[in-house]
Amino acid sequence: MGIPARGSAVTIKRPEEIASMRRAGAILVDVLEALERELRPGITTAALDHIAEQIIIDAGAVPSFKGYGTNPPFPASICASVNDEVVHGIPSPRRLLNEGDIVGLDVGCIWQGWHADCARTWPVGRVPRRTQELIDATRRGMEAGIAMAVPGNRLGDIGAAIEAVAHEHGLGIVRPLVGHGIGRAMHEAPNVPNYGRAGPGCGSRQACASPSSRCSISAGTASTSSTMIGRSRPLIGACRRTSKTRSPWPTAGRRF
Repeated sequence: MGIPARGSAVTIKRPEEIASMRRAGAILVDVLEALERELRPGITTAALDHIAEQIIIDAGAVPSFKGYGTNPPFPASICASVNDEVVHGIPSPRRLLNEGDIVGLDVGCIWQGWHADCARTWPVGRVPRRTQELIDATRRGMEAGIAMAVPGNRLGDIGAAIEAVAHEHGLGIVRPLVGHGIGRAMHEAPNVPNYGRAGPGCGSRQACASPSSRCSISAGTASTSSTMIGRSRPLIGACRRTSKTRSPWPTAGRRF
């Protein structure tokens, strides 16, 4: 879920804790692969949610989204966001996917107390060329961010790499929604924007939930980067829980 981090302390994970998070992530890989196989015109987002939840439970893990938050708690195990919905779309038996849609599926699980969180955007059937280019550019932005997520770099290096790919393709970053630290809680410090300045400094006021972190990436740091890209610089509004762009253009997102 692309929500700013809560709390102020950046926690460093021990190797055995990283191993538990890696196992949680491997379960989510299985979930995403299964969801991709099931994507077709006519399927409902509620059916995709059921598939994801069953795989997580069968693997001995717990869906981390279901019951998350308050007023009211999130009701499903995945977020399913269609076309101009950026993130946090609520699955529904009434929401049919149609030929030409794009859908972002966001899923998280808990394995032995440790969280993993990821997302992917896919086309449903055939989509216009510009829409496929948006999806492809978002994947390249994610890969550019991953390449910069190494000890000694800074969070601004990750954001700058993602933003550069978006601008190269004439696209914009969804700035209000950011990545976050992850571990025992789904949302931990620091915040990880998809934009910023490379080199010394955060590159963003949002980046550091804790001044002591200095925005530097250390071995044992665990975080997600929520790569969310759209045409121009998308503005977003909220419809219940779901963040939507204030334009007819679709957006694409990936999380690592």
